[in-house]
Amino acid sequence: MKLKLRYLLLLPLLPLGISGVGAGPSRLIQNLEAGKPQRLIVYGTSLTAGGPWVQQTRAVLDYRYPGQLEFVNSGQGGQNSIWGLGNLEQRVLALRPDTLTIEFGMNDAAANSGLTTQTARQNIETMIDLVHEAVPDCEIILMTMNPVGGEIEARPSDHPWSRASLPQIYETYRQLAKDRGLRLIDHNRNWLEYRRLHPEKFDKHVPDGVHPDQTAACDVITPGMIQGLGVPPVLLSED
Repeated sequence: MKLKLRYLLLLPLLPLGISGVGAGPSRLIQNLEAGKPQRLIVYGTSLTAGGPWVQQTRAVLDYRYPGQLEFVNSGQGGQNSIWGLGNLEQRVLALRPDTLTIEFGMNDAAANSGLTTQTARQNIETMIDLVHEAVPDCEIILMTMNPVGGEIEARPSDHPWSRASLPQIYETYRQLAKDRGLRLIDHNRNWLEYRRLHPEKFDKHVPDGVHPDQTAACDVITPGMIQGLGVPPVLLSED
């Protein structure tokens, strides 16, 4: 684990190509650097609920800021922004986060969700409004995630599992972040570059076409989180 932490903590020194994040450290990191305890909630689909990046990012932040951060995973597999809106009170608002990340694009894009890009945006905007009303000081960070591949990508657009609208959904997240002045961690841009440069790795490490494994998370998502949050690199000892 120490070697993995060393690798992840030094990654902010390395270029990841396309970034798409806000300038400077997030409020979360500014407060942690100032020694203030923080509660971070990550909220979204199975890409959050079971995503290896969550444990990896938690390990990095715990190592960098020991004892300062409460990290809560409020994601739920198989759910979209309709569920996210309906469960916001219990899963998010009641816990009063200092920082909240939101990703529901992967499942909002599923044909069987019945959601248009406009409705998906409205659901996320309503979440933002409710969070700001209940916890005015909460920092909200939107996230895009990976593209689909394999059999999922090959499905016709009218297939229930198709996610043909995913690029449009992700573009909606980008525009929403811009319109509302929110930080965006645009993992999708880094994923597209990763797939362009390493198509064989993408196929191997996103085996079902939707869920990245530990290796892919360590290569793409967790570095994106570290850079996107603005975690400063640290000099680790050799012991």
